[in-house]
Amino acid sequence: MPQGIWGSVLAVSVYFAVLYLVRKRRKISKALCISVCIIVCAELMINIIDTVRKVNIEVMYSQYTSYEPYMSNTRDAVKQLKESDDEPFYRMESTFHRTVNDPIGVGYYGISHSSSTMNSPVLTMLKRLGFSYGGHSTRYTGKTYITDAIFDIKYVMDKIDDDGTNSYSDRDTTVSEEYPLVKEVKENGALYKFHENPYALGLGLMSDSRIEDIELSDTNPFENQNVLFSALTSKNEITQYFTRIQPYNMQTENMATAKLSDGHIEYSYEDEDIAECHIDYLVEMDKTSDLYMYLPTKYERSCNVWIQKESEYGDGSSAMEFAGQFFDGDNYAIMNLGEFESGERVRVRISIDNEENVAYWSDNLFYSFNFEQFEQDVTELQKNSWEVTNHDGNYVEGRIVTETDGKVLFTTIPQENGWIVKVNGKEVETSTALNSLITIPLEKGENIVTMEFSPNYFKLAVILSLSGLAALILIFIFEYRNGKLIKKISGNHKEKSDISLCDKTVDEN
Repeated sequence: MPQGIWGSVLAVSVYFAVLYLVRKRRKISKALCISVCIIVCAELMINIIDTVRKVNIEVMYSQYTSYEPYMSNTRDAVKQLKESDDEPFYRMESTFHRTVNDPIGVGYYGISHSSSTMNSPVLTMLKRLGFSYGGHSTRYTGKTYITDAIFDIKYVMDKIDDDGTNSYSDRDTTVSEEYPLVKEVKENGALYKFHENPYALGLGLMSDSRIEDIELSDTNPFENQNVLFSALTSKNEITQYFTRIQPYNMQTENMATAKLSDGHIEYSYEDEDIAECHIDYLVEMDKTSDLYMYLPTKYERSCNVWIQKESEYGDGSSAMEFAGQFFDGDNYAIMNLGEFESGERVRVRISIDNEENVAYWSDNLFYSFNFEQFEQDVTELQKNSWEVTNHDGNYVEGRIVTETDGKVLFTTIPQENGWIVKVNGKEVETSTALNSLITIPLEKGENIVTMEFSPNYFKLAVILSLSGLAALILIFIFEYRNGKLIKKISGNHKEKSDISLCDKTVDEN
């Protein structure tokens, strides 16, 4: 049995003994009162020490030097950006993270977050759109132009240290060339660069109600983004913003494959005495674009990803470039392999890198991106953005105009019990899109939409707490005045002189 429980058991035994003596003798000495206070404090101290020690073993506390001056420098840089942008609400992210909770730690709204009480449907939705997913957390890794626009990532923060590096850099997260640099902040040896996303769509968008009927698949984040963005643009057909590229060849070395009953393919070593085991996918770009990759799986086993232009492969001029890990920890997300020219051939190598010497995936997804089509459509979508005019903690207010009936406000605010939503002063019933995000019915014409959040049972909890406090005050007043109430509750009907807490008198017997 844990030491903390043993301490509590011992303390409870002492308490029962004290109660027995008090009940039997009807008197409490000053020494006994002091002893009980010491035991209570000792029990609290034992529990605190035991809890702190076990939490340290489980998750390990950080040393002060591990987060300072990193946190204060980043917080000051973010503060300076906010002072230059008076927009009530926007999200931002960064190309570096010390922990997944950096956004809340340094004071900005982001995608990255970890919590044991995280909204599960929201995490699932973000995973299906290609973001990194960790059971109770999500990271900005896996972002695309479409997700940056939909989730209102207005700024992306980059950092350069004095030595030219970016400490805590996320290998798979870079700033898009289309995001111009708008502000630089120098903080104690680090240069923070803020790039603005010109395609951010705000906290909400006017949309057709069919946005509420979209179902995302578990296996293809690119097609999910195609479907979602096409629905937001009110198109009757799905636009292929992402276009699939089938490998024109596959080559393996020391690799055995076997198909599983659920559609996954098992990739493993033919000979474990040989160190190398990989598969090469050869793809030809259909347009000048970034090349994206995703390998859907239910069984995550670490792999390394390497890349090289096919024209340079085998000529000895250069080695394959390490693109990063896949399936490992926070690295299971859409991977951007870099920009290539139309018609250029690229070799992508997946090598097994785990203790089990095996990996699984059900498909190989390589996609290019039609940036011109995206830019054209997102510019039109920005005209339908919800104009947020006020935001303060648990309250947000904004204006949006619709020219027809049947429209809804698609927001990127997670659905939680406790939201009170009003349109033009009237409370309305909300629905959800993607099984996780709030949608709000709109009226034809101008709509003033307000949203206020109050957790379930918050008002009841306040009432109960105040009632309890009032009861304690009344008990104290009555007891202080005549002491009769406590005696009556305890069943002691003797006269006042029989017993008093911490009475200094000695038992005459």
